[in-house]
Amino acid sequence: MAMVLILAGGVVFLTAFPAGQEIINTLEKFGSAGSVSEQDIAGLLQSPLVIGVLLVFISGIVPIVEEVIKPVAVWLFWGRDLTLQDGWALGLLSGGGFALLENFGNVAVGEGWTFVALARAGATALHMFNTGLIGYTFVLARQKKRFLPPILALAAAIVVHAVWNGMTVFATVESLTQPDSSAIWPTGFIILLALLSLSLIAGIYLINRRLSNRRLDDFLPDGQATETAEPGSEQYNSPVDLSPGDTKME
Repeated sequence: MAMVLILAGGVVFLTAFPAGQEIINTLEKFGSAGSVSEQDIAGLLQSPLVIGVLLVFISGIVPIVEEVIKPVAVWLFWGRDLTLQDGWALGLLSGGGFALLENFGNVAVGEGWTFVALARAGATALHMFNTGLIGYTFVLARQKKRFLPPILALAAAIVVHAVWNGMTVFATVESLTQPDSSAIWPTGFIILLALLSLSLIAGIYLINRRLSNRRLDDFLPDGQATETAEPGSEQYNSPVDLSPGDTKME
């Protein structure tokens, strides 16, 4: 449903601009011809207006819509007594499920399958990290009545998503407008996206590790000294006081 709304909104958005109307007219012509060549697409992408419209839609509208819709599991369980770990885990699951739906169509290619699969792995890390962060901070807002973190997290997720989409647009445009190049994407863009992907994967690992250590400050009253219990330690395996006053959400 989300993708249908995005596509429908994209058509409406494109018709509002001369360059967007040019894209639609060109696609209709290609559809009636029954085939689209790389030369045809490259010719369309020679127009700065066309590139600008694509960037506004793909790097502007799409990240906002997706980052708001993706944490669906967090919204569905919003009435329950969630912990910060629950918010992070539900966000990861929502982001992973969204990426899985995207990947069904994007990896169904012949030539260049390995490259596309690796690129989608990076996009999966992007979706999971962003949605996990949003889920964590929204539960934090409900527990602690701190509303700035979820706003900042949502804004950061949109910005990171927009940067990722923007780089893919520029990489695709450059590869299609330089037919002499044998590379699927320019090497510089591949390196940048790979570094961003590794950073997101590292972020997921570090946050998982931190949350799995059962931070005691989630259970102790404000102002009391805190410490981290490492998995396997006596403190980690000991009972924790889960009285309603310390763990229930307000």
